[in-house]
Amino acid sequence: MKKFTKIMICIILTLVALLISAYIIAFLSSKPSIGKSSYLEMYDNKGEIFYQANHENSGSYVSLEEISPLFIDSIIAIEDRNFYQHHGFDLTGIIRAITNNVTSDTTQGASTITQQYARNLFLTNEVTYKRKIEEAIYAMQIETHYSKDQILEGYVNTIYFGHGVYGIENAAKFYFNKSASELNLLESAMLAGVINGPNIYSPLISPQDAKDRQQVVLAALLKQGKIDQATYDQSILQETPLNTDNNPFMDTTLYYYKDTVINELKELGFYEKDYINQGLKIYTTMDAAAQNEMSSSVNNRMTNEQLQCSAIAIEPYTFKILALTGGKDYQDSQFNRATDASRQVASTIKPLLYYIALKQGFDPTTSFISEPTKFKLASGKEYAPTNFGNLYAFDKITLACAVGLSDNIYAMKTHLFLGEDVLTNQLKQFGYTHISPDASLALGTFTGSVYDIAQIYAAFASEGLYDKPYSIERIEDQQGNVLYQHSSKPTQLLDKTTCLVLSQLLTAPFDDKCILYSNPTLLNYKRAQVFAGKSGTSDYDSLVVGYNQKVVCATWVGFDDNTNLDNYDDRVVAKDIWYDLTNLYVTDSWYKPNDDIEERIIDPITGKSTPNGSLYWFKRESSTKIVNAAPNQEQPLDQ
Repeated sequence: MKKFTKIMICIILTLVALLISAYIIAFLSSKPSIGKSSYLEMYDNKGEIFYQANHENSGSYVSLEEISPLFIDSIIAIEDRNFYQHHGFDLTGIIRAITNNVTSDTTQGASTITQQYARNLFLTNEVTYKRKIEEAIYAMQIETHYSKDQILEGYVNTIYFGHGVYGIENAAKFYFNKSASELNLLESAMLAGVINGPNIYSPLISPQDAKDRQQVVLAALLKQGKIDQATYDQSILQETPLNTDNNPFMDTTLYYYKDTVINELKELGFYEKDYINQGLKIYTTMDAAAQNEMSSSVNNRMTNEQLQCSAIAIEPYTFKILALTGGKDYQDSQFNRATDASRQVASTIKPLLYYIALKQGFDPTTSFISEPTKFKLASGKEYAPTNFGNLYAFDKITLACAVGLSDNIYAMKTHLFLGEDVLTNQLKQFGYTHISPDASLALGTFTGSVYDIAQIYAAFASEGLYDKPYSIERIEDQQGNVLYQHSSKPTQLLDKTTCLVLSQLLTAPFDDKCILYSNPTLLNYKRAQVFAGKSGTSDYDSLVVGYNQKVVCATWVGFDDNTNLDNYDDRVVAKDIWYDLTNLYVTDSWYKPNDDIEERIIDPITGKSTPNGSLYWFKRESSTKIVNAAPNQEQPLDQ
């Protein structure tokens, strides 16, 4: 017996020695980054904060003094009753959990708040021995380098409360529309209960499960003497009213903009631990009014649950990204369709084709015949595109009319007249290096993102100037030291005069004088103020891109699985969102023609001068001309 006792004493002393050694090693090792040190703050272009993240978990950071003591008591009571007594591991809790798991049908965990915090910061939730060992090491490092209050403060600022909400301050606002300091007993107990299983105990998902869990928390508070019996009896009979108002910080589109900023942060090389651990303040180009309007429009217009959308707004000349959404609801899908979805650009590419044509001597009155046509290509193949709805003028139409009606035959004749490689070469200037010359390019059969196509229109809107659109204006550390300042260096990529003529030409989709075999494509979205614009539609995609001197806005709607856009109401949503967003940028000013431009009032259908016509611009050196296709290049189809 004595021998056994000695062996047990040796084992215990050895374990104690190993444990002490482990804590000494943890103390001597590098200090882990917790709390507000690894912190991101994003500001809009007015200097207002719109996003905060603590160790990549989005949430407003608050100190313990700014949190209701009722919540602090609740979280300790239900998650780690011995938090202030242990050193990272609760041995009595472990024994209690083992006993419960052996004698009961329900399982009980024994992770302390420190262990949970370590897991939240540095690890995943995978159930493996490796993760448990790593968690123990991090827990010891945290315990030996930080006070209990520092650990608890960091923990409550990184807890996940469901619905994309991290941190107690955001949770209080999301569920109860109040700050964490204002939480009452019932609210505190409910939030403390949620974190054990947000998808189970969220009162927005399962009110009864949330209520049951709340009562478990209240019982724990009673057992630990934090509330008396009378308070408990009264509390379990009361309801906990929830906030049903909109939560601006949980904007359905805002996080897509945030992700765009993060991606740019990575490109700039600042999304590294050496920088993140300093705590970064990122001043962005976001226009909060535009982002809110975009969100409101998406929420109101996207009534089809399966339909998806994306949109971007860019400021001409500066190329600042003012607003962006990559879908209709970030909580449902984090895929950023504005930057990453590759969809057919359709007829939105035609203005680039017509820019080339204008530069080569076309003008708004240059005419081709609009009729069903079979094109014989240089390869020997035949190509017979059609107009939407198989509608044609069966006569000559001008470039202005072709732009207004989005006539495919006119675009194809222009494309083949100029040469199939000309458009391809122009596209390469905007990064489309993977596209080969093809007859169908004029109709936008290749793919790109809303971001990609908006870049091209930003050059048009900026009178030929071009720079890469950006979202980060300045980066500072928490002490206010400037780590990065954006410096714009736009280049004159396109000809200024040609871009001015093109901008006036792109008023044709709004021009009621262009009504012929169909209505101009954006006639129903015409304003008193001038906008340039172009729509595009494929079987699966609907797009609109339009601009004035204050904004370039591009929108897209479609189905992720490429289901056909057969429903008219679904197709026009892109136009509706575009119209809503550009309402914020309505202005009486418009581009001014330079000395190389002549203004004319013409009938956009015939090209003839008339006092009752519409205003279009012409280069002074070009005269009105009719361009005829090369012989044998095309032939009318039999009717």
